[in-house]
Amino acid sequence: MSLKNINIAICDDEVSSIYSIKKYLISYQIQFDIDCEIHTFTDSSKFLSSFETNKYNIVFLDIDMPNMDGLEISKHIRKKYSDDVYIVFVTSYPSYMHDSFQVHPFQYLIKPVSYNIFQNIMSDILTYMQSKNNIRIVVDTYNEKLLVNVNDVIYIRTSKSQKLHLIYTLRDSQIIGRGALSSLATSLAEHGFILTNQSTLVNTKHITHFNDKLLGLDNGDVINISRRNLKKFRTFFAKQIISDMKG
Repeated sequence: MSLKNINIAICDDEVSSIYSIKKYLISYQIQFDIDCEIHTFTDSSKFLSSFETNKYNIVFLDIDMPNMDGLEISKHIRKKYSDDVYIVFVTSYPSYMHDSFQVHPFQYLIKPVSYNIFQNIMSDILTYMQSKNNIRIVVDTYNEKLLVNVNDVIYIRTSKSQKLHLIYTLRDSQIIGRGALSSLATSLAEHGFILTNQSTLVNTKHITHFNDKLLGLDNGDVINISRRNLKKFRTFFAKQIISDMKG
């Protein structure tokens, strides 16, 4: 996908909100010379049906909608269509943010939306679109060094029998490598990886839910959160939510 062919959907039951986001998108197109196709919806069912024929790259989605709210819509998108859709929640209620992380939104816009914040979020999305497929890590196996897309790594854990024996769990496979988990935790922190216990490093982009003891991942695996790491884990998500609120 190039920046000359970006498919964007806006779904909100408030026509005034749709008008505002669409106006900002048109201004952004002109300002930064990008080509967007914009689709608007006030009905959540029609919006979901449109995914059958349209591959949206970016979705601006109101959380508080009748019939089916934005969180449920996002779950359908993630389950049936793609993890690669950039979802931006538009809401008047910041309290929804904690509940929404399981569908991996890219950002939040708090109503009323200012153009400066909108512009920053759009620029962040487009920058991430251009770079995400190029972010790779080197996995040192016992026979060779492999280049792996960082977003494909769900979690990394140490072997119970060999401390420097690392097991990389990917979307559809596992890779056996070697190295120190503590070193990986430092180098991968900027990509959203966090230690949940002394033997497991998790990519937070793949977390669907958690409590004080366990977290669930989008491949169905469940990982233990140690007491020692629980505070750091909570702090990580608290900072993420605060950052999202600031835009």
